[in-house]
Amino acid sequence: MIRRAVVKEGRAAGVEAAAAVAVEGTGRMLLRRHAKGLGYFLGMPPMGGEVTAFGHHGSGGSVAFADRARGLSFALTRTRLVGPADDTARLLADAVRAGA
Repeated sequence: MIRRAVVKEGRAAGVEAAAAVAVEGTGRMLLRRHAKGLGYFLGMPPMGGEVTAFGHHGSGGSVAFADRARGLSFALTRTRLVGPADDTARLLADAVRAGA
């Protein structure tokens, strides 16, 4: 089913198809409401909450995303796990957005 959504007429459908809302609701793992595209979270807080931004977060506060509306990509990798998660990624991304 996912392959059909991404590959159309023998060609990759592109960023628009991969970043479009595929499912939305409360996740059983994170117990929060999220919109997800095909493999990506959409509009999470570090992404500025914009549904045009898509990416993924990882353990320990790492995050990577692309904000298509601003023409911005952002990645933060942590060298150690942070628990509970802190706002470092969101604060840094906000500072980058403010300067962009």
